[in-house]
Amino acid sequence: MIVESLGGWIPGRGGVLSISRSSSRIERRLLLAHESFHGIFFSSPEYRGFCQDLWASLPAEEKGFYEAFLDSLGYDVTDPTLVVNEFQAYLMQQPVSYAAAYFQGFLVLLESRGTGSPPAAGPLLQTAQSLDAFLRARFGFGAGGPLLASLENGAAR
Repeated sequence: MIVESLGGWIPGRGGVLSISRSSSRIERRLLLAHESFHGIFFSSPEYRGFCQDLWASLPAEEKGFYEAFLDSLGYDVTDPTLVVNEFQAYLMQQPVSYAAAYFQGFLVLLESRGTGSPPAAGPLLQTAQSLDAFLRARFGFGAGGPLLASLENGAAR
């Protein structure tokens, strides 16, 4: 992953993904999918560019939702690369059909705080579908990665 060169170190090939073993089995699968999408974001300039272009095309209301979500988790939402990277990883960590349910609790929280009107689930799903379609066309797998197969087969209980 790093290569010694001229008395120093330079980037090589590869990366490290890390998750906590103290999490439940389903949480580990979700975290591994999430971290794997970070790996794809950093290792594929094509995917990273697609994510950045998609983010730039989103309506302000949808961007505001993701920024509020990430801010509530302690992310630095003033870092544009971090925001785009986390936005795609949170959307892609589970199958697209699960994305609305994943974000539903946060949507309800935003409404209860009266901090503006959160976006409807429809645009969130359309955004997830766009990322999923790109991944399937380019890499042969989509949202949820290996998690999708295990959930559909009932293995993640």
